Amino acid sequence: MRRLFALVAALVLAFAACSGGGGKNQAKSKEGKAVEQAVKSAGGDFCKLAANLDQLEDLDSTALTADQVAEIEDAMEALFASMPDELKSQVDLDLFRRQIEAFRAYMDATGGGLTAEPTPAQQKKLDEVKEEFADLPERQDEIDADQAKVNSYLETECGQDQDGDGDTDGKIEP
Repeated sequence: MRRLFALVAALVLAFAACSGGGGKNQAKSKEGKAVEQAVKSAGGDFCKLAANLDQLEDLDSTALTADQVAEIEDAMEALFASMPDELKSQVDLDLFRRQIEAFRAYMDATGGGLTAEPTPAQQKKLDEVKEEFADLPERQDEIDADQAKVNSYLETECGQDQDGDGDTDGKIEP
């Protein structure tokens, strides 16, 4: 789960620096099928869904299509919907959603991601996106704190080592 949250945060905070991507893919991607299967097989169980999504190592932030971003959005919404109320009350889901919206706007502005320096038209759109979501870099401490709360819950309540330190004590090491 840490990897998926980190992916979303990294994508949002690296608007103009992000490279790769490509055009829209009409067929469901390999990653999209994996995301869809991860969501379906969890059956609405938060811990299982988080574990399933965490296993998706093929989510490469430099090679995501618009369709793949939509699939990740759907997976995140499924995760939020299955999140226990006690955890929902501790985190700002709207802030997580805002990060996803920012990345969607980036994908729309670039036509699916940048493969080189942005064109003047793309740069203009990117500047507009940066302005619209200018609060996100300023809220990075909040984002990190909420991510740590989710990861701590996954460690203590789901038994999933989220920080790679070999334990599930809920103390998230940076």
